[in-house]
Amino acid sequence: MSKAKPKRTLTLPLVALAIFLPLLAACGKPGDSSGGSGAAAGGGAAGKDNDQFVKFAQCLRQNGVPQWPDPVDGKFRIRPGSVDPNSPQVKAAAQKCKSSRPLVASAPSRSSAEVGPPTRPISRQARLTRPTRLDEGDGVIPDGVAVSVFDEERPAVGKLAPDLLDALRRAATDAEADGVEFRVNSGWRSPKYQQRLLQDAVVKYGSPEEAARWVSTPQTSAHVKGEGVDIGPKDAAAWLSEHGAPYGLCQIYRNEPWHYELRPDAVVGGCPPLYADPTEDPRMRR
Repeated sequence: MSKAKPKRTLTLPLVALAIFLPLLAACGKPGDSSGGSGAAAGGGAAGKDNDQFVKFAQCLRQNGVPQWPDPVDGKFRIRPGSVDPNSPQVKAAAQKCKSSRPLVASAPSRSSAEVGPPTRPISRQARLTRPTRLDEGDGVIPDGVAVSVFDEERPAVGKLAPDLLDALRRAATDAEADGVEFRVNSGWRSPKYQQRLLQDAVVKYGSPEEAARWVSTPQTSAHVKGEGVDIGPKDAAAWLSEHGAPYGLCQIYRNEPWHYELRPDAVVGGCPPLYADPTEDPRMRR
């Protein structure tokens, strides 16, 4: 097997933030009257200054840019496809985080930043952008809340496809006779909730390619369509794995024993073979 080519990263010196944060260029370090160059400011971004950059990175992640990394050795190292420093989301988050933004002596030259052409001023639309707020209306199930397949007042359950919900309820009723209780860990999701989960997965697994093995896009997700449900606890998922076919309920992915969808043909012919993960599912390639 040939060795995989190492992934290239975009390296941003700390002061390169001034390229896409115009207000940074007008600020000087407290007590600094030297008017030093951008390169000099980059070299001194350690200790107290570096701590401020860490706080700034944390603020960006909390305000709509979850992929933004912490500084390493005085630089931000950004994996391709994870985050665009010139995107409206980054600019809007930077505005939101201006109170924790580090100060530099002056803006670096384009050659010292090496992040492409200068960006445009932040638009009014970007300034007004705020992090997406999610609640139960988006299909979120609060931590610690036990939700059954009969809790139709909760959007995560009530917005599931009627045929899927009917099959789940019939199965849950029979499982209860066996001493097994179904819980809905995740059901219907809004597109913005699905997008948030995808962004979180990119951060967790390190790349969009690896994240795709666990979380689908809003355009392809069965959850967004109301056609997929995650069942817990483990004994309930195991019960469905053994008894789900007569109800048309099938596990779809080998790496997700909790995820079930309705396959009406399974009532007669049994569930179809499992995909290893969503990347093998043709529906995910649209």
